[in-house]
Amino acid sequence: MPAENDLPSHVRTWEQTNPKAFEIYKEAFNKNRMANIPVLQEIMEPIAQKTVNNINSHPEDLWKIFKQAAHELEDPTDTNQIMALYDAVYAKMDLLQQKKLAYHMAY
Repeated sequence: MPAENDLPSHVRTWEQTNPKAFEIYKEAFNKNRMANIPVLQEIMEPIAQKTVNNINSHPEDLWKIFKQAAHELEDPTDTNQIMALYDAVYAKMDLLQQKKLAYHMAY
């Protein structure tokens, strides 16, 4: 089940003010996300694998390599695509690399 904090903050306030609107929006939000997951995975998998291979070859350039990979996305400014790439890359890395990537994503 997706986390509630994935919903925009203004929508979460609807939970108190208009519970029915909140439920309708949440259902549509989750349905849309679930419909797009296979599409994103199909797009991300080759990019993620290439990114991990490059990071394994040059671990000192982890963040630079990840940013270059983000430019290969259909829309490099779309945060959903960037986070999907992050998730795909993160899942393929070892713990030390995961920590480094998480640090760069946070700052």
